[in-house]
Amino acid sequence: MNENNDFAKYEAANDAERKTLELSWAEGRLQRHIELILAFLDRQHEDILRLTGSSPEPAELLRTTKRMIVQAGTVHPQSEMQDQIRAIHDEIWYRGEKGDYDRERITQDWTSQHAQAWRRWRIKEYLFVSDRCVTPIVHRLLGGKP
Repeated sequence: MNENNDFAKYEAANDAERKTLELSWAEGRLQRHIELILAFLDRQHEDILRLTGSSPEPAELLRTTKRMIVQAGTVHPQSEMQDQIRAIHDEIWYRGEKGDYDRERITQDWTSQHAQAWRRWRIKEYLFVSDRCVTPIVHRLLGGKP
């Protein structure tokens, strides 16, 4: 797997995206992602350590963790589905305010127009949070709970 190609589409594409991620981090809106990532590590622990080799360095543990997140395309499917449902409900409310009440069509529209970008952004958030939580990630992978 070529790491640079795998991570490129999940890095901030411009200053606006970078600022949005930084602001979300500073305001604590990405806090929940930390626990989801740590739980993901608990589930993927053996695979990550196997892929990093016999004496894993923190940078390699982080790279492998990020690679596993990208490969999986998810960290916690249940909470991600709930968040997407919330986004769809917001769209239904917004369009309802404009007189559009066809919930099924609005849901289909949101899914076809936004689901892929939503998923890509969520992975982008997870990788951003991972970069800021190297110590808890390494600690969790090497046997401790932060």
